[in-house]
Amino acid sequence: MNLPAGWPGQDWLAGVLAGLPGVSAMSPHASGGSTAELIDLAAGVAGFALAWLLYAPGRRPGAAALIAREDNVFGVFRGGLGLDALYRTVFARPYRALSVELWKGVDAAMIDGAAMGSGRLLAFASGLVRPLCTGKLSLYLALLVAGLTVILAVLAMGAR
Repeated sequence: MNLPAGWPGQDWLAGVLAGLPGVSAMSPHASGGSTAELIDLAAGVAGFALAWLLYAPGRRPGAAALIAREDNVFGVFRGGLGLDALYRTVFARPYRALSVELWKGVDAAMIDGAAMGSGRLLAFASGLVRPLCTGKLSLYLALLVAGLTVILAVLAMGAR
């Protein structure tokens, strides 16, 4: 965990980490693998150089060059190899058409119609019962007795 042998400050990291618990000192005869480290360093520097050559602010292609590049092979890949258009055609458009029809046919006509119909039915039934709401206690007691009589008659008929 040090810089390669022969570099200035090669034992600096080992000296810093030596005071931490759980860190063991490296043997001075251990192979640091300088060749592999130099190859890694060269690959990293080459990657940065290639990125600078391709994408540096002064080297960006103009809009016309980008459009021309999109019309060639890159345009096919940018378009998802046609899979996005296939998905839209086969799945998304039919699903959307079905959902619109269900929304208009089932939700708007049936569900909303049932809710409005039940409201109209209750308004009609309350209009029929309204004349019985006079505020007279004797009428309310007579209706209570009539209702209990009907309930008892239904229960008696079902008990047979």
